[in-house]
Amino acid sequence: MKTIAMRLRSSGLLIAAACALASGQVSHPGLPVLSSVEQVRTLAPDEARRGYPVHLQVVVTYFDKVAPNLFVQDSTGAMWVDWPPNGQEAEPGQLIDLQGITAQPDFAPDIARPVWRVLRQAPLPKAQRASMEEMASTSIDSKRVEVEGIVRSAEQIPGDNRLHLALDVPGGRVMVHLAKHRGVTEGLVDSRVRVRGACGAIFNRENQLVGVALFVPSLADVSVLETGPADAFALPVRRIAGLQKFTVKGLRPHRVKVLGVVLAQFLGRNFYISDGSGNLYVETGQTGWLHPGDRVEVVGFVGYSNYRATLQDAIYRFRGSGSPPTPLTIQTSEILEGRYDSALITLEGRLTASSVLPHERLLILNQAKTVFSVFLDGKAAGKNFIFHEGSLLRVTGICVVDRELVGSYENLTERSFKIRVRSAGDIVLIDAPSWWTRERALSVMGILTLATIGVLAWVFILRRRVLAQTEVIRTTLESTADGILVLDDRDRVVTWNRKFLAMWRVPDEIVASRDGGLLLGHLAAQLKNPAPFLDQVRRSQTETVANNYDTLELADGRVFELHCETQRLGGKIGGRVSGYRDVTEGRRAQVALQARTCQQAVVARLGQLALAETRRDVVMDRALTLVAQTLGVGYSSVVEFLPGHKSLVVRAGKGWRNGTLGVTAIDRADSEAGYALKHAEPLNIQECW
Repeated sequence: MKTIAMRLRSSGLLIAAACALASGQVSHPGLPVLSSVEQVRTLAPDEARRGYPVHLQVVVTYFDKVAPNLFVQDSTGAMWVDWPPNGQEAEPGQLIDLQGITAQPDFAPDIARPVWRVLRQAPLPKAQRASMEEMASTSIDSKRVEVEGIVRSAEQIPGDNRLHLALDVPGGRVMVHLAKHRGVTEGLVDSRVRVRGACGAIFNRENQLVGVALFVPSLADVSVLETGPADAFALPVRRIAGLQKFTVKGLRPHRVKVLGVVLAQFLGRNFYISDGSGNLYVETGQTGWLHPGDRVEVVGFVGYSNYRATLQDAIYRFRGSGSPPTPLTIQTSEILEGRYDSALITLEGRLTASSVLPHERLLILNQAKTVFSVFLDGKAAGKNFIFHEGSLLRVTGICVVDRELVGSYENLTERSFKIRVRSAGDIVLIDAPSWWTRERALSVMGILTLATIGVLAWVFILRRRVLAQTEVIRTTLESTADGILVLDDRDRVVTWNRKFLAMWRVPDEIVASRDGGLLLGHLAAQLKNPAPFLDQVRRSQTETVANNYDTLELADGRVFELHCETQRLGGKIGGRVSGYRDVTEGRRAQVALQARTCQQAVVARLGQLALAETRRDVVMDRALTLVAQTLGVGYSSVVEFLPGHKSLVVRAGKGWRNGTLGVTAIDRADSEAGYALKHAEPLNIQECW
């Protein structure tokens, strides 16, 4: 059972998907060959898509290459075959030997990649009498069936050699497609007929059944049981108010004729008419433009839609032009009494909302606490169709009352209504709203909100930039070999790096407090001479000290170089930045170098003295003086062993008391000199004592 869109291939939206799935079907080796339609039809979708090989002997029940459509049937069932473009053509009544593979690209299992040979002509399977309920159940899908009904419409599409009928049957409507037929047979519409053909289906993209179709091989399969009138417009005229009224004989299912004046037409097809006794909505497939005031003769089938009488599958004939009808001026309370459905009315209302939909414009109005909608076709609205909320509008159009069953679903009541206007000219502005409308208020609020969001976003971005820049500065400070300290104009700590804290051994309580006064006191306490340092700090608080360099000697022997810069903000001192570099090792190396140079000079002078002076006591005295000066000590001496080597006597010296030289004897065992002579190595007297 296949949809018209799929089987006729008239819907380009579904062709590509169906063809792709069908063409991708591949038969898997090892699968059994299916030899009856029933075996194919009972496959689950996933199984059907596996591509079982099929070999059948079936009778062709319908074929057309326009869609294309090919239906076949055997004693077990019927199904649709995916006829390939430019493939071998078939004729109804042919018995064929058919081979292919199973597929299910959409609604039901099919046969794809068909190849067949004609065995002989055979009689068509007997058509099964079917009801609408049976056809809609899909149990007789693709089978040849027979139905009776009244032909509601007949249409021949240009370029299509089939005749398309709308057939009303008990329980619903069947779309009939009659192959190889040109033109509309006179008197076919409104005839009661018996039709035999293959039962098909109309389904949507979700593969859900939404309608029933019948594929008929030729006009020979259509039997006219009751012929319709040859000239439909020769029917007697009926009053609109008398349609669908009670009659003992029952309502006729055939067409009726009415005369009326056109109230409105929409999209060049359906329209509303009035004959003085009532108003009527006309559904027609006939194209052509009508204007309000035109007099028309309309023939159609009386039905109902949304709890209102309508004329369906209608045709009409123009009878002349006239003055546009005058709309009825009414209030909303009168409409809900149900007397003005499908009438041309005019009423006023205050605009509360508007919406632009894909194919129409919608306005929401209210009058006396009653809210109703006004809608207009998007093409008829035009570009200047703009009304502001709060506007008082006068609207002219067709009144469409919405009804529903209430209570025990026995009472019909009017719950709301809407106005369908014919053009933008049917909406007239009576009173413009105040400039300060809700729309403008919302716009201002929106602008302020966006501005606020923008400011907050800028603050957020700026904060992120500041944090990023701060992190760069922090990383730079930490990567330098110097200790950095930044103070503000009140000697409060702005920042420092870890190198500074380590160099000055800043305690945790000062780090936590970030008190500049405590910090400066801690720094001064570590200096040998803190006075110059503190004086410099006091001067930098009141005057600019440019490029100040200084050397700080600490009590523990370390030496720091200080570089201090004053910061100025707006012409005022805003703080200062100090950099401290530990140069202790460099200073020690410099002192050691100076000492080595001095020692070498002393050695040279001693050599010169030894060459120039012949007196031993003078040479020793001057030599000891140079040694004491070079070593920076207060004492130096030359000692000599006395006989027996148990005592020592000072022969020459520097810093000794008068009367000591050459006289005082020192015990060898208890003296530093004796210890040095014994071990033959330099002696640090502090280590000895």
